[in-house]
Amino acid sequence: MAALGPMAYTALLVYQTLVEGQTVAWGGEATKLTVLASMNLFLVLIAAAPWRQRDRGHQADELILCL
Repeated sequence: MAALGPMAYTALLVYQTLVEGQTVAWGGEATKLTVLASMNLFLVLIAAAPWRQRDRGHQADELILCL
């Protein structure tokens, strides 16, 4: 789901260029897409943090049981 934002924005830029014939400053737009993708990746990593922490707890419990 995090990839949908950058993909939709890219599709919009391509539409503006090819269909509407507008000039797009691709350098600035590439920067915006990079920032958008980076923010989405950050949010995905933050959202995954509780599961990673829980998995570490289970691994520690399994290690203790093995001893």
